[in-house]
Amino acid sequence: LRHTTARWPCGADCRLCSTIGHPDHVNSIAWSPDGRLLASTCKDRLARVMDPRSGCTVAKWTCHTGAKISKILFSDDCRLLTTGFSEYSQRQYALWDLNKTSRALHSDEVDSSSGVLLPYYDPDCSLLYLAGRGDGNIRFYEISRGRLHFLNQFSTHSPQKCIAQLPKRALDRSLCEVGRLYRLHVASNVVEPVRVIAPRRGHHVSDIYPPAAAPIPALGADQWLAGANRDPVRVSLSTGEIINPPLPPPQKPQSPPQAPQAQSSSSNGGDPTHQLTPGTLRNIQHLVQAASPPRPTLNSETAASTPADPAAAAPDTAATAAPAGTSCGPEKFSRLPGGDASAAVSNSACGPTADMDSSSGRPDAVSTEELTSQLAAKDVELSSLRKELAFRDMRLMRLEKELQSKESELVYLRTLLRRYGDSRSSQC
Repeated sequence: LRHTTARWPCGADCRLCSTIGHPDHVNSIAWSPDGRLLASTCKDRLARVMDPRSGCTVAKWTCHTGAKISKILFSDDCRLLTTGFSEYSQRQYALWDLNKTSRALHSDEVDSSSGVLLPYYDPDCSLLYLAGRGDGNIRFYEISRGRLHFLNQFSTHSPQKCIAQLPKRALDRSLCEVGRLYRLHVASNVVEPVRVIAPRRGHHVSDIYPPAAAPIPALGADQWLAGANRDPVRVSLSTGEIINPPLPPPQKPQSPPQAPQAQSSSSNGGDPTHQLTPGTLRNIQHLVQAASPPRPTLNSETAASTPADPAAAAPDTAATAAPAGTSCGPEKFSRLPGGDASAAVSNSACGPTADMDSSSGRPDAVSTEELTSQLAAKDVELSSLRKELAFRDMRLMRLEKELQSKESELVYLRTLLRRYGDSRSSQC
């Protein structure tokens, strides 16, 4: 059995693009921030960095000597962090340079517990969270100058099964919250939030709240398959503006519009109702109005002035205006559902097939490609408006939170003022 990492494109044409072989079970995979490389760890104790488009291996080295599960992630485009076990079952972490994997930049042992270390990285603040599966500890590190510096530790007696990291856009900036983790307890289905708060004051601190990743894809599947690389789209947490907008999707070349071809009743098996599309009905309506004689009224003067032969009052162009093989009389519409010829003609909708030009007598072709391009442009405009509305909603939520905090401070100050007044009155 061959263990592979497969890449499938997103779209209707689902086909296997490339497979990268591993001799044993794959423990974890991680994408580089720009989507250029894919890193993985395997049960054979090797870490691999691959080009997912071509399937070739860029680098391969032994990350940890232990036989237990190891994890990997990208700290930036050229550095990776791995967690695993030593040959003496000591849990450890290591920071690697992609250009020089013969020796780790920094490595250290954590403890001798048997749970797998789960790494979670915050690229905005360069913070690393190490959570042990089966224990109640979460350790906080800062990656700076090629080393890991221990900051703090969250410890509890309830073991955790796994944790999840909240996006930076949803943090409470009024409390200087730089991270929030959710722990899933092992004994019960309880999710416990763990807040990481920086010892700062103020709501707008630029160094701990840089632009964060936005919920917008930086590239499309076709652009990535064509070889494009791009960092994640980022949004300002203070203003909600997009810092680096995504690349526009490639526009497909439009084919020239083609005029619709007229079909005769003989091609449809002799049934004229198969030809009555909405555009054809509209054309026949013009022909019937031009060819039919005026309707007689009940006035005696009008009846006297009406000629005896109705064919003489009809215009001579009626025979030439009607298309070949198509009758314009009421018997043409008697086969429609309902049996009312005038209702079938007057209630016909405007179809995209053809429209009759009174000056030239030829149908005006409507390009389906034009309508599709206009609809796509409207969809893009609508999606941009929705994104802007979402960002404005996020900004409104932040302003509401700040307002609530100000209101709570005001209530607290009023309480202190009332207590001070009561104490002064009691002294008097």
